[in-house]
Amino acid sequence: MSPELERQSPMTRAIGFWAGGITVMVLVIGVFVAAQVANRPRFPCNVPSLESRLRMTVTMVVPRRGYFVDSCPTPIPQEMKFEREYGDIQMFWWGSPHRLYMVGRTATGRPLTFGGPRVEQFKVREPATFLAGYTSRVTFVESFLADSKAAETFSIEVRDDGGLREEIELRYVPRACTCVSDP
Repeated sequence: MSPELERQSPMTRAIGFWAGGITVMVLVIGVFVAAQVANRPRFPCNVPSLESRLRMTVTMVVPRRGYFVDSCPTPIPQEMKFEREYGDIQMFWWGSPHRLYMVGRTATGRPLTFGGPRVEQFKVREPATFLAGYTSRVTFVESFLADSKAAETFSIEVRDDGGLREEIELRYVPRACTCVSDP
């Protein structure tokens, strides 16, 4: 035993050994987890994106972690906002098959409603979910794992209690990315 260790009390030595052991264990676990994440299989996947002639503000992009670790060549909007003279429209991509969720309010705070051949009304069963605020959605047959790149033009009607405000033409364009599988 070294002279320095002999001068330390048994309690100090025990604490030092425990602290050292815990530090080594945390490092080993960290290396193991990092290796597991790095070795997860990667596969081609499709991420939904939206194109519009209207100006939109991107409020959130597809995260570059989880399924999409460093996988998409460019940032892809997941949540968008359209500011119109009569109010605001928010849209959010979620799920497989790809679904575009919508909600809107007039400038005075009244709810906007959405219609059109592809639009369905939406209400969540669990009020605590993050989708609870959305009132409508459009579902696309393209799925997360599909190989095709089926772009599709569609339109939505925006209404308030005064009637039709406008019809907005949008384009659904799945983007090719590389995703990682769950362990």
